Amino acid sequence: MKKISLFTVILLFSSLVAHADHLGFDDIFPILGEKCLVCHHHPGAPLGMSMETYQLLIKGSDNGVIVIAGEPENSELIRRIKGESHPRMPFNGPPYLSELEIELFESWIDAGLKP
Repeated sequence: MKKISLFTVILLFSSLVAHADHLGFDDIFPILGEKCLVCHHHPGAPLGMSMETYQLLIKGSDNGVIVIAGEPENSELIRRIKGESHPRMPFNGPPYLSELEIELFESWIDAGLKP
């Protein structure tokens, strides 16, 4: 498997964030797969919060929705990955999500939670 340089990764994320109006669930799913699905997969996800599909993520947890279209600052998902709500996610961190990964989630939410 070919390794990708850190510069290439930063360039890719920067390009995605710059074109946020085109961001969709498929753009954030690799991060979910790497950092979140360890715990947040159906069945047995904590508080029913499965992130395996777009529909399950949008549905939220037993406590309600975790993402609000156009409102990253009011979305519990963002508060958790930034450590503003506890427990900080991912629960098995550090390492937590990078600033670029967080920006990608914020941009996706701000652009309206496209599938």
